[in-house]
Amino acid sequence: MVAPMGGRVVIDRIAISARHDMLEGARAALHARFVGIHEIIDDLIDAVRVWWLMPEVLTRPVIVNLWGMTGVGKTDLVRRLVRELQMQDRFAEVELSNGDGTSYRTSVTQVLSSNQITDGKPAIVLFDEIQRFNTLDGDGKAL
Repeated sequence: MVAPMGGRVVIDRIAISARHDMLEGARAALHARFVGIHEIIDDLIDAVRVWWLMPEVLTRPVIVNLWGMTGVGKTDLVRRLVRELQMQDRFAEVELSNGDGTSYRTSVTQVLSSNQITDGKPAIVLFDEIQRFNTLDGDGKAL
């Protein structure tokens, strides 16, 4: 979408417009699917807008934090957004639970590698079940 050309930046307005339309289509689809969280959907769409339209201009990852009671649809919302943006091949889910002795560093690296999204290109990573992630002592026991 954004490409350097001879010292100047060229913006592909047609590609950005198409991606904008896709993002707005995702907003509409999410509004139709989920009841009572339209403001949250709008905030989510706004939070990922620059990342979606022109990821080349970002120097840091975009991090969006969704929190709420169990069962309100946070994970489903992210999965639906991924489908609407047709990002299934650039999507990974990491369940942050270390109760089985798996280390955070190992499990995240494995998930990203197995989903082939360690190449620096735009991707969506869902870190789920954060409330289950514990600080462990040297013996691997929860503190």
